[in-house]
Amino acid sequence: MNFAVSTIKWGLALVAAWLLVACATGKTQASPPSWVLNPPSQSRTEYWGVGEGFDYETARRTALRSVASQLRVSISGSVENQTKTHNQLVDRAEQSRVAEVIQEIEFPKTSVEKSVKYNDNFFVLVKVDRQAFLKETQAKFDTLNRSVQNELSDLDRRSAIEQFRKLNAVVPNIDKAVALGQLLRIADPEFSVSGDLRRLETQRQYAANSASRVSFSIEHEPRDRDIANAVTTFFNSYGIRISPSERALVLRITTEVREDLLFGNKSHLLAVTFQLVDDKKQIIASKQYRQSGNSLETYSMARQDAVKKLANAMQAAGISVGLGL
Repeated sequence: MNFAVSTIKWGLALVAAWLLVACATGKTQASPPSWVLNPPSQSRTEYWGVGEGFDYETARRTALRSVASQLRVSISGSVENQTKTHNQLVDRAEQSRVAEVIQEIEFPKTSVEKSVKYNDNFFVLVKVDRQAFLKETQAKFDTLNRSVQNELSDLDRRSAIEQFRKLNAVVPNIDKAVALGQLLRIADPEFSVSGDLRRLETQRQYAANSASRVSFSIEHEPRDRDIANAVTTFFNSYGIRISPSERALVLRITTEVREDLLFGNKSHLLAVTFQLVDDKKQIIASKQYRQSGNSLETYSMARQDAVKKLANAMQAAGISVGLGL
């Protein structure tokens, strides 16, 4: 759906709202101003939006949101088409990332070209300086892109776990830059971001697969096999391999346990420490958890409850925070 069609549909929605008011009140309504139904078409220099509100400022903000909404519809349609064509490179989460970026937009140069008070409501026609908007968006994209490339400049010289840590740390900025690039590419195809955008998309895909390049072995006491199994399941959900090879990183699990009985309730307090050890026997990350399990039956069932809570806590934290990376 192109921008002009979206604008017309927005105007039709406002007219429909007028008609509903007329039917509800039983009063004859005069025709709305022509610019409500037929706002000016977008051009290389400007965007247009129409808004309604109970006061002037609300109508103005609504008009600006209508411009952003039309951009979002155009970009989401383009992203969806790309998803169907290049499913390995563009996922549907792209649409939500672009929507988040558009939601944060503050157009740098705007003006109210027309306004009218009608049936106790205000209607406003706003003009957005398209070139100023694109210039500011380009600047944001360039700043994020430079930051990402600086962060990843020595990536190929790092170990698999260091790459994993670095990539996961920079992914939020990659996502924001990609969303801005998508916005620029649709808003003005002449902007020269396509090469940078493809590189960022490739880097994001590389980051998504970075866990699969890391392998671990797990060290634990026999009594903590249930925790080791929970950790293995957690790793597998991220594509991380459990391998006993000498080159694998070692996840060392140590625990302290306290059991109590209070009013017939058996509790199992589980203190768990994870230490990530590299091939030089250096501790490169650590994380501690404290979980309490309860049961009216047995201490064994109380421990099962504690281990289940531990697994949930790790999953909620994610792989990087979950291991203290």
